[in-house]
Amino acid sequence: MGRKERRELERKVKHLRKTKPWELQAMIINSYGKDLVENRMSKDILAPGDKVMIDLEKLSHDPQWNEFKPEYKEFVKANANKVFTLRENAIPDGPFGLVSFVEDENKWQFYTGHLKKVKQ
Repeated sequence: MGRKERRELERKVKHLRKTKPWELQAMIINSYGKDLVENRMSKDILAPGDKVMIDLEKLSHDPQWNEFKPEYKEFVKANANKVFTLRENAIPDGPFGLVSFVEDENKWQFYTGHLKKVKQ
């Protein structure tokens, strides 16, 4: 994708984010295809109060893993098997978005695609 196309896409995304967020989600899903849906996104729609676990495998294979802070990585590795509750002020944008945990005093942010919903 060239510079001109990227800028046009950024303008379109900015407009859709403000006016029609559901169309933005559909556009992202269609543009990245089946691989994104199956491997990068959370299959569950998360809501405040849901119980979740960190998906260490997805998170550690994220292309940005090497750029994360060492403290963040330590927290993730130490709490990979722990069940967390999403904060009440966490409003994930469908399968996309950042959330934090009630039990986390550092209030680290997590991408919803890196979390697994715990079945109760």
